[in-house]
Amino acid sequence: MLCRLEVSNYALIENVDLTLEKGFTVITGETGAGKSILLKALQLLLGERSDSGVLKNSEKKCFLEATFDVSALKLESFFEEHELDFDKRCIIRREFSSAGKSRCFINDTPVQLNILKTLGENLISIHSQHETLSLFDTGFQFDVVDYFAGIQNEVSAYKKNYRQYKELLRQLEILEDTEARNRKERDFKSFLLK
Repeated sequence: MLCRLEVSNYALIENVDLTLEKGFTVITGETGAGKSILLKALQLLLGERSDSGVLKNSEKKCFLEATFDVSALKLESFFEEHELDFDKRCIIRREFSSAGKSRCFINDTPVQLNILKTLGENLISIHSQHETLSLFDTGFQFDVVDYFAGIQNEVSAYKKNYRQYKELLRQLEILEDTEARNRKERDFKSFLLK
């Protein structure tokens, strides 16, 4: 659940700090009031690519920050996988410079844009007039089935074990390559000795 959104120096917005309470929240306004700008800022914050045109004032940074309550989303394995600190209140921050560079942070840890985007897909689902629904996404479908089956803990444990298995396979491959190189070197040195 989105708890707070702060936008500074973005498009027409100088500074906005929205606090959202539990329950149904609606942002309304006339055409041109800025609803789409807030939505676009949220999309940028959650990993969408941008250009340097996002700055209202090119002499200052653009700053986007949101706080999410992730306690009910079972994201502990995601945070563990990406070596991020897990907290029930997840703070995402993104900064844009006038040079067009951006920096992304999850709970004050710098991350790559693709990691931010993956987390963003788990936090919020934006359905605009011309966008397809996440219902067609296979990962989303599996998550729904796992949720209704009540096996999220088992799936999380399986994913963790599978990552460990893949890491062990990678280590085994490195050891086998090293052993093969050592065997070739031993054979060559044995040949030279003879």
